[in-house]
Amino acid sequence: MDDFIFCSKKNTTKHKAYTEYYTLSGDQDFFDDNQMPRLKVDSDKVYAKKNIRDNGTIRYSIRLSLSNKLYDPTSQYGLDKTKSFLDSSVRSENRFENVSPKVFDMYLIFLKTKNVSWLHNAQRENE
Repeated sequence: MDDFIFCSKKNTTKHKAYTEYYTLSGDQDFFDDNQMPRLKVDSDKVYAKKNIRDNGTIRYSIRLSLSNKLYDPTSQYGLDKTKSFLDSSVRSENRFENVSPKVFDMYLIFLKTKNVSWLHNAQRENE
């Protein structure tokens, strides 16, 4: 009766997905229906992603800074102030972390308005 636990067949069903790329207001290719700044393709200017699968699941992710905080593209030169030589030569700045929809929405408002208090609220909610 519990033979299904030891089944050697893996679920090989692949779900099709598409990704929405979000960027800082002013760098966008277009604004979506919610007036959020978006890009058509993945690039260095993508700071948030929304991956939507055909089965209805959604994954929200936000770029992280080298200090593992939500990335602030409005800081001076868009760089992390605590960046060390090791960070600039070895560690990647293209790391994304999955977040809750609430954190994602706060971060998108930050990208749209450039109001840093939204970034702080998103960071606090994410901790």
